[in-house]
Amino acid sequence: MPKLSLPAPSAKFRVPAGAPVAAGASGPISVPEALRSGGISVLVIEDDPIACKHMAVHLKDHKITFAHDFPTAKQKIKQGAYNICFIDLQLGENDDGCSGLKLIPLAVSKKIYSVVMSGHDAGPIVERAHELGCDDFYAKGDEANSIEQILDKFCRRRNPSKEKRLFTQRFITKDPDTQSYILEALKYAPSELPFLILGPSGAGKTSLAHLVHAFSRRSGPFVSINCAAYTQDLLEAELFGFKKGAFTGADEERKGKLLIADKGTLFLDGIGAMSLKMQTKLLKAIEEKTFYPVGSDKPETSCFRIISATQEDMSGLIKENRLHFEFFQRIHGFTIKLKPLSQRTSDIFPLIDFLARAGTKKRLFFEPEAKEELLGYPWPGNVRELKKFVDLLTAGQEGRVSAQRVRRLLNTLRLEEGGNRFANEEHYRFAKQHGLAKVLERFMDAIILHSLENNAKKRTHVIKELKISNWLFYQSIKRSGIANIRQRNVKNDPIGSPVGGQGPWPQLLPRSSLRAAGPTCLRHSEGHVPPDQGASGSLGSAPRAAERDSLVSKQDNLLNTKNNLDHKTNEILVPA
Repeated sequence: MPKLSLPAPSAKFRVPAGAPVAAGASGPISVPEALRSGGISVLVIEDDPIACKHMAVHLKDHKITFAHDFPTAKQKIKQGAYNICFIDLQLGENDDGCSGLKLIPLAVSKKIYSVVMSGHDAGPIVERAHELGCDDFYAKGDEANSIEQILDKFCRRRNPSKEKRLFTQRFITKDPDTQSYILEALKYAPSELPFLILGPSGAGKTSLAHLVHAFSRRSGPFVSINCAAYTQDLLEAELFGFKKGAFTGADEERKGKLLIADKGTLFLDGIGAMSLKMQTKLLKAIEEKTFYPVGSDKPETSCFRIISATQEDMSGLIKENRLHFEFFQRIHGFTIKLKPLSQRTSDIFPLIDFLARAGTKKRLFFEPEAKEELLGYPWPGNVRELKKFVDLLTAGQEGRVSAQRVRRLLNTLRLEEGGNRFANEEHYRFAKQHGLAKVLERFMDAIILHSLENNAKKRTHVIKELKISNWLFYQSIKRSGIANIRQRNVKNDPIGSPVGGQGPWPQLLPRSSLRAAGPTCLRHSEGHVPPDQGASGSLGSAPRAAERDSLVSKQDNLLNTKNNLDHKTNEILVPA
């Protein structure tokens, strides 16, 4: 994994209590002290006296040497021992060839951290400087921030052990991909770019947001809000604030999250749950950094930085018209996707050790079979579920953990997770579009298909097992479009079978397929038995075909009549 330089964390950084991944930070870090302790020796190659004065002010805590022309700079690089060299590309008024570029290879050969500075940032010149081996580049005009960032990067490179502590104390991970993604993300932390963090629930999105804020050096607070926990009106009041009397119950004026996050970070968790109308209002606030509290005609101003997180697929939300593309463009400046814990199993035992020490200071020892159980478990709740598992372990007295105990606790977690995951986000969206009754029908059809498979497609066994009526069974079969329950190969686990190949519903066949296949699956409670079939299982003769059509027609009339009894269906689906 490449070593990437990082900006320094904020002195106010603390890992929040209960964070699933990042936890247990070792206290505040004073960036100036960290820089002064190194005794950095700096060479500034600059011909402009005013620029030299600016550099001297911003480098006053370090040992600084100046060179004002090419020959002097070349000599000092050869003879001196410098840590950092700031190189102006144009040395002199008539230097159209950017002679400073010629000094880069010499500085690189002396293992000096080389930084090119210029009054313009033309692409070809910057590209040429990097080809010659320079470590960094900045355009003149914002020396205060640029020099501080460069010194931070240099200190990080000189002391790579800080990177190691980052992943053992702040965001616990040994996964090379995750480490690389986070290091890359933290390079952009001091910028104004918005961040979008994707990943499953419990993977550490909130912890990563805290980490990005800590490395951003923003003076304001970290302000978090879960968009999925509020209705549209309440979310607007929480974000924008409101004036006294703006609505019923507004007994006092309250600041919104946008204003509280001034000069800090606003973390929008569950961004996929935000309504389109709310997205439009927030989009304008992000663009203009101004907004109106509810019930006010006076605008408020706030310089906040947006970090968003969701477990949903953003492109899917856009296709379903649940996310404005313009809003998406404002929140995804830098995107990072966290892998689920099942795909970074190397993190399981470091996290267990860290969480156990952070909670009860207890050391846990696992038998070899117990370790295999933990590594083979899918961890659907990710690090949040792992933390619950560690809490259960540390609540006991034993320090040595057996495989039997691991299995017992994991079974407990499976029961809890299973209850929460019976209906997912896709089911919820389907219910909003088609109504709850349709969702119940779909689940019922899937369970009946599953029971058919388990009972060798014997309808009497299914009806008895599920405690349903013949009529309800045949209604479900009709909706599912099964042509022959004795011959149809119902796929395993139909709850996971898709409609047209996608989604959580059973495959539905058109009514034309049902009519063409005959009435075998539509025997109703009055005891009709279809004509005998040949060895091939089909009705081959013309009289048999006519009889088949007649039977289908009669059965259709019967079923259509019963479809009008909606209240009966409701009584079955939703018993009193």
